[in-house]
Amino acid sequence: MAEEAELRKALVAKILEKSNGSFLWTVLVLNELSHAHGTEEVRRILDDVPRGMKPLYLRCLESMARESRGKTLAKAILVWVTCSVRALTVGELGEALKLDLNDHFPNLGESISALCGQLAYVDRFEKVLVVHETAREFLLDTQLDSEFAVKKVDAHTRIARSCLKYLSSDEMKPPRTRRHGSKAPARGKRGKFASYASEAFSYHLARSDPSSRSIFQDLHKFLKLNILSWIEAVAQTHSLTALIRTAKHLGQYLDRWAAEHSPLGPEMKVLRYWSTDLVRIAAKFGDALILSASAIYWLIAPFCPVESAISQIPLCGSRLSVVGVSNEEWDDRLACIDFHGGQVTTLSHGEEFLAVGLQSGTVALYHASSFQEYKQLDHGEPVKFIQFKPNADLLGTCGLRHIRLWNFREGDLVHSFPAPRRPLGMVFDKDCLIAASTGNILVSWSLQDGAQRPDRPWYELQNNHKVTPIRPPCAISISLEHQMMAVAYRGQPIILWDLRDDEYYGVCGKKLPDGAIGPYWVVDLVFNPNVAIELLAATYQDGDLMLFDPFNNQTLERFRADCHTLAASPNGHLLAAANGSGEMMVYEFETLRLLYRVKTTTCDIRQLAFSMDSLRFLDYRSSQCNVWEPAALLRNSINDYSSISSVPAAIVESGTKPGERARITAMTLSLDEAFAFCGKDDGKVALFDLETGSQLNVLYRHKAHLTVHILAWWQEHSVFMSVDASNSIFAWSLKPSTPNGWILDVELFYGRLDCGRSIVQLFVIQGSERFILSTREADYLWNLGGKEEKSRLCSTRPGIRRWIQHPQSSSHIICVEGATARIYAAYTWEEVAEVSTGIEMMGFQLKWGFPCIKCRRVLIEFSEEDGAQSTRGIHLLDTSIFSLDEVDKAVARPSKVEDAEQARRPQPVTVETLLYSNLANHISHVVGICNNSRLVFLDTHSWICSVDLEDHMLGSSYLRHFYVPYDWFSGSKEVICTVSKERSGHARDREVLLARNGELAVIRGGFEYVEEVPVESPKISCC
Repeated sequence: MAEEAELRKALVAKILEKSNGSFLWTVLVLNELSHAHGTEEVRRILDDVPRGMKPLYLRCLESMARESRGKTLAKAILVWVTCSVRALTVGELGEALKLDLNDHFPNLGESISALCGQLAYVDRFEKVLVVHETAREFLLDTQLDSEFAVKKVDAHTRIARSCLKYLSSDEMKPPRTRRHGSKAPARGKRGKFASYASEAFSYHLARSDPSSRSIFQDLHKFLKLNILSWIEAVAQTHSLTALIRTAKHLGQYLDRWAAEHSPLGPEMKVLRYWSTDLVRIAAKFGDALILSASAIYWLIAPFCPVESAISQIPLCGSRLSVVGVSNEEWDDRLACIDFHGGQVTTLSHGEEFLAVGLQSGTVALYHASSFQEYKQLDHGEPVKFIQFKPNADLLGTCGLRHIRLWNFREGDLVHSFPAPRRPLGMVFDKDCLIAASTGNILVSWSLQDGAQRPDRPWYELQNNHKVTPIRPPCAISISLEHQMMAVAYRGQPIILWDLRDDEYYGVCGKKLPDGAIGPYWVVDLVFNPNVAIELLAATYQDGDLMLFDPFNNQTLERFRADCHTLAASPNGHLLAAANGSGEMMVYEFETLRLLYRVKTTTCDIRQLAFSMDSLRFLDYRSSQCNVWEPAALLRNSINDYSSISSVPAAIVESGTKPGERARITAMTLSLDEAFAFCGKDDGKVALFDLETGSQLNVLYRHKAHLTVHILAWWQEHSVFMSVDASNSIFAWSLKPSTPNGWILDVELFYGRLDCGRSIVQLFVIQGSERFILSTREADYLWNLGGKEEKSRLCSTRPGIRRWIQHPQSSSHIICVEGATARIYAAYTWEEVAEVSTGIEMMGFQLKWGFPCIKCRRVLIEFSEEDGAQSTRGIHLLDTSIFSLDEVDKAVARPSKVEDAEQARRPQPVTVETLLYSNLANHISHVVGICNNSRLVFLDTHSWICSVDLEDHMLGSSYLRHFYVPYDWFSGSKEVICTVSKERSGHARDREVLLARNGELAVIRGGFEYVEEVPVESPKISCC
């Protein structure tokens, strides 16, 4: 009886839901249900149009047909009401009909009631609705013989034409120019129909008549005139889903169009390019557009490939340009993180970060959006597995001897456990960490107290007897979603183990012709992580890729793919695989239908992993970790309004050979800023022409091809110096050359600082022939002959110090040590004064120092101590604190011993320094100082910004100029960039120079674009 009552309750709810407030429909359905006998018959009655409704609808149409006026309007209303993606308001429909019928209807609500009152109505929210879903089905019935019948293709063509007509109108016209501080027209000034036309035009386009030449021309006109303002309108909704959906619809429309027309025309090429561009723009510039939608007009195209559609649009008044970067077409590989000298052993993708484990025991964490290095952990042995705990700051790392649990945000070790014998995998399950062992046991520990829980062995059943396998497993997949574990042994069926009840469940696997499971060797296997999709994928040594229903021991799909590693997307839709030929494939998991394939030049792909949003996948090979974001995955991720056959698999060729282009790791400019000297991670020192951004020549190369990380150009002696990772130092005399800029003249010396600590700064002392090499523990004074003259041990605890030129005296230099600044005589290297800056250094370390001559201040930049290189604080020191009025100027060149002794006595001074904490929260990296007072920096959203250090309101706001794509910084711990000096009216005024892998990007005209950004709760506090 209880079950019958529940069924009756569910039936009532279903009737109310489908009635849509129609009393007549409810009466007719109840009458038919009274004669139903089975549940299937009840379902069919609820889904079909009641028999009594069709005669009613026919009578409505007959009545409408007898009217002598208003038929054209009535037909149009029925088309829009039945085929629109969502219900339109009266205002939206009025503007839509004006475009559709070229007429104005001031009393549209009354017209709807008078002309279509039995089939459409206006609700209390001013939305125009079909009277009932059955009325929509009735009007769209292909068998309906009436002048008011709605033909789907014609209706979608009509609506698409109206949408495109609006999107191509002057109302959506982009601004002609952008002046300082100006913004694009506000979206609120556009018509009521703007929202619907922007979000739904592509849906109707994909379902329109592919033979209609006028629709094709309307689409081409829109893409030519107003596509950028449409992107802006979409971005102003703070969601770029419409861009990806439109790209998918464009592809579908073009495929249908190409079936009836030539696919080779130039217009087809433009449309095809836009179907790609929209996806890539959303992926690469999504954050920038959400933050500043008007950036699409001037700030995006210069960073797009020259062959892209957006790059072909003339940008009126745009002066922003980028040279020096080879950027012909979109690349599906977003990032390549190269660990030179290190062997990658595993990787894992979390919600905000990705982690890469190395043979050295290092675990490198990177931001998932920007791929900039976040932090490093030391596991202490080669890392075999890494696992993020969902919705927590916990990370598990596993080696052969230890399993360690980390709070990765703090960098703290939480627990350390002895690893089980030859661990096979590791997962987090609620409040415990579980590891599987080749000993056929599951070992687990509590996350709270670290206590080990009882071991959980698994076994198989043979003739109803428990048998522990003798051989170690060759592959394993643990699915907490299905509470099941699949274990494969060489030459045996796949064992299924029930984790909930800790008992043997059964077997599955590749079968022999007689139906029995054969002795095949599984190479890798993975459960679908979606609890609603009970599937298991496995790849075999003979090359077969197979899809099983493991719980019913059924084989669903099988074909030869020669894969050796598999990964499932978190949403369960995709399966990634890699083979021994350097190919990576992405399949639809439920069907193994190929969606995407990329061919690379390397064959040792070891592991694959998906991002948490399932839109990217990662691979590692040798010393590289690559991040891929194929457009095919983005298109496949968007649920369409209704199903349309998918596009065929995309096949991409990509060269990812390690070392194909050495990365720039250090940079300095010549005095005239016509050339840039760049050190690379293969030991080369190259010269770049800043006019074109191209490399002119390689000056020389460090021995053993070690990374060059410090450069110095000594203009007064025409001497160039470089330091590599082994502390080897090259010093060369250079001479100018007309075709090549600068060329080698004489090698002054080759030396090495053998102190056991890395050099962190090379500081040349102007007006002398000496320079300082600084490590964390000591400073060393060398001369141009390559000889060490003096050394000083750090007087406080070891740390990074920064040497800078004294802002008021060419005869003095300053060593900033955080809370203390020491003034030295340049010629004797004797300390003459000591200044207490009052800077609190707890948890921070010096990153760099910038003298600002014009505003008489010194800017000090800080980063997290032994952590990420991102800026964590900035201080401004007034240069008056370094005044030498109280210091005998004779100490610069002391003539008497007593003078030198007096000079060596520090002069203690305590001052206040300004800490701009709120502004610092927006700074990711200081680029440099231009015009002697304007601080240029990369903010936390990857925008190049600036602030005037002379502004008395400093800290309350800053200026945003242009956006740099996140992937330009991928894989690098430090951002290698600088800004050139101001050249008022010159084409090369304030260029931003940025190293992108092995190329030097020269960005010009970026400071022409200005948008003021307020800093929340601006406070200037004293330390």
